[in-house]
Amino acid sequence: MADERNLLLSKSTFAHLKKSRSTPPSSSSTITAWVQQLPTPENIGHPFPQHPSLNPLRSIDPNPQRHPPGFQESKQASRKSLKRRATHSHPHNRASQSRVASSEHVKRRSARIASLRGRMRGQSSRCDDIEGEPTPKHAMALRGRPTATQSGSLHGAPIPNFLPSTPSSRVSSPPKSPGKSRPSSPSKSTNSHASKVITKREHLAQMQPDVTFCPIDGIKEKSVPQETRALWTGYIFPARDEQKVVPQELKASRLRGERLQATINTPMKTKVQIPESNYAPRLFQDGEMARLFNTAMDVIRQAGMYRGVCYEPHWVSKVVAPLMTELEKLSSFASATNRRIETLNISEVLIAPRELCPTSPSSAFADANKKVDYAIALTLSENEKRTLNQGTYCMDGPVSINQATSSFVSIKPMPVCFEVKTDDRDPLVQLGTWNAAEFEKRHREGYPMTVPIPSVAIYGDYWQLSIAFAVVVPAKDRRKDAKPYRVQFLGPIEMGNTCSVDGVFRILHFLKALVKWSLEIYEPVYLKKVLAMANRG
Repeated sequence: MADERNLLLSKSTFAHLKKSRSTPPSSSSTITAWVQQLPTPENIGHPFPQHPSLNPLRSIDPNPQRHPPGFQESKQASRKSLKRRATHSHPHNRASQSRVASSEHVKRRSARIASLRGRMRGQSSRCDDIEGEPTPKHAMALRGRPTATQSGSLHGAPIPNFLPSTPSSRVSSPPKSPGKSRPSSPSKSTNSHASKVITKREHLAQMQPDVTFCPIDGIKEKSVPQETRALWTGYIFPARDEQKVVPQELKASRLRGERLQATINTPMKTKVQIPESNYAPRLFQDGEMARLFNTAMDVIRQAGMYRGVCYEPHWVSKVVAPLMTELEKLSSFASATNRRIETLNISEVLIAPRELCPTSPSSAFADANKKVDYAIALTLSENEKRTLNQGTYCMDGPVSINQATSSFVSIKPMPVCFEVKTDDRDPLVQLGTWNAAEFEKRHREGYPMTVPIPSVAIYGDYWQLSIAFAVVVPAKDRRKDAKPYRVQFLGPIEMGNTCSVDGVFRILHFLKALVKWSLEIYEPVYLKKVLAMANRG
């Protein structure tokens, strides 16, 4: 309405100026007389009063006779609806009538209705009896709308909200008793003695079984089990000392092209040339050369593209997974009809049952249930699967020969595990928890405890290998509530990186050594024992 009046005033002013064809006087003495000739609401005869504010929301005529027909009936209906909403705004309408009808509530509701009536007449004053008092949520007359203090003001006056209320899906809660308070949630407890989450290696030393970490040159050879020494001396040390890890065939122009040229880009943007001493002939089959080279170049390209800018799952899928897939396809471990190993993405597999998780005797830490990203598993024949599925086990629950009960990994022997991190967190924390649960499973089922577990920690581009093994603790040297064994990690040693061709083929060289150990030592020593114990019942 106010916009139409202003438009009518503008048209009248323009018509008056056009009729008089007068221009504003240049001298200051005649300006006042010229302005007095301009049309005003009084000399034009418009039927609306002049208001001191230009705010159209405040230019409402308090005289009800000037409103259009039907306005009074609509206002009366709004008042009835307002009373009805104020009475029935509580979610428990009938059950809480006595609470809603209390004298204090009625007083606040009446005062608020009076205030709303005053705003609808253009009055900016508020009722003195509710000045400064907050309106309870359960007594709001307009649900889903802001109150006067919430909606703000324009030029110092409150703005009435004339928009239709929208139904709210949130139900207001009943008023709380002043003498009662809601108990705090256990997950959000502020107790200073609440259990902490394991985030460091030092925390694992306070768990049961305790997990410790030791460098290669910081442990006595006699304290290492014989099976662990055989793994180091027979497979890992030769792989570490071997320099000839890049296939000689890559030097051929047919494969090199313009992309390799015996140089690669490192993260430091420097050129590194592959030494001639790193090439060796016949490392892989002839049909595998082109595929491995293309995979290595693609991994380097993907690592350079996403280094430091992506999340861990994406890095795993683009950089780690292609190398795992190539490991499955190597002819050394697979034939046309039989694949001896497989790589499993177990990033969503939890330790189960939870009683296998390392525990804190002092309750200083929460039970550690960590996950790892990948594992190398041995494939089983149909007879072996049937034997394990129908076998007898000491632990109750689903059939499982490892620390997981997920259906696709529960009866798969996993000799090697991997954990990836793309930030400053330590992957050995999760590997320590995962392997501790594996040794606890072996201890309860009676499986061989002396067989070690190679564990690969991937720090972005750089791969490191550690060996986890169990050490039996005599009864006289352990506490009363301690486990009869402890878990120890030996290492790490560098496996390679995904920054260069030489680094990628060094990773593949180490992975081949680990798979070879899994087939030559782990399978006949550990897996055959597990299969034999499955038939004990």
